[in-house]
Amino acid sequence: MKTLVSFLFLKEVNVPICPWSQTAHAGCVFFLLGKFHILQDACITAAGNQALQAGDVVATPGYQLNCREVYHAMITKYDASVGAVLLLTNVIQSCLSKADSSGYSSIAFPTLGAGGFSYPADLVMKTFQAVVNGFEAKNLRTVNLVVYSTDQTALAVSFYDIC
Repeated sequence: MKTLVSFLFLKEVNVPICPWSQTAHAGCVFFLLGKFHILQDACITAAGNQALQAGDVVATPGYQLNCREVYHAMITKYDASVGAVLLLTNVIQSCLSKADSSGYSSIAFPTLGAGGFSYPADLVMKTFQAVVNGFEAKNLRTVNLVVYSTDQTALAVSFYDIC
């Protein structure tokens, strides 16, 4: 399995990840694409109108986006005292497992939590590296890590170091 780092979501990927919480939609590139409200409503419906908890991953259709599904990963603001690394690890693992078991060959992650959720970029980088390198895929061939930041160069260099 190969890991790629890019500044924008690729034109075609089976499953992009959209991090969100019930109080913030930070980091969701789909908000910028004008599709967020459609995906948010679909996410609530897919969850059976139940309150989602931190660590949950819900799949919705891709609608007019160039993907097969979108995974919505519920994360919280960074707090070192409440197991942030475990939460991040579980979310990445869950997304990889869900995509692999669905027969998808590619997945795209943003730098989960490193933006609006205030996770330290080095923590996200190390966690992402550990989970992806330890994942045994049957179908998944490409994991894309998408860097979106006002300081793209510095953040990208940090994430390129993991590949």
